[in-house]
Amino acid sequence: MSSISETQSNAQAAADRQSKSRISFPLAGEGAFLHFSHKGIAALEGAAGAIIPDWMDRGFNSFGLIERLTLDGNATMIRAILDNGLKRLGDDGKPTPMAEVDLDEIDWPMGEVARPALEVICYAYHGRTYSEVLAELTAARQAEEAERQKAKEEAA
Repeated sequence: MSSISETQSNAQAAADRQSKSRISFPLAGEGAFLHFSHKGIAALEGAAGAIIPDWMDRGFNSFGLIERLTLDGNATMIRAILDNGLKRLGDDGKPTPMAEVDLDEIDWPMGEVARPALEVICYAYHGRTYSEVLAELTAARQAEEAERQKAKEEAA
């Protein structure tokens, strides 16, 4: 039998996961957010593979390919992101596609879609947001550089 504090901790962990798996997207209207289920991620992988069929030969992994196409502002990838990730809460409280947004008529800059989308796409793949992954990579790179500098100074 679990204690009340354990139950509260589990509830908080679930809320934290949910908050990282969705990101508000006010450009599409009130209550709009980006969220990717496994089905949505599979659709992005399919779109990316159609854009660059030989992606594995080029050394990309699935997330890396989606990241690259998104950061490059590839219109097909941005459209796939919006088609599969733009949601609102339905009457049942579950994420549902935002059918009221005409994706053929939007005029948002692609960069306004790219960064928030990568936050939640990265979370879907790695359980960490894009910002968290970038911070970890930056810290690791800085630590490596400090080690190199230290070794250089000791050798001198």
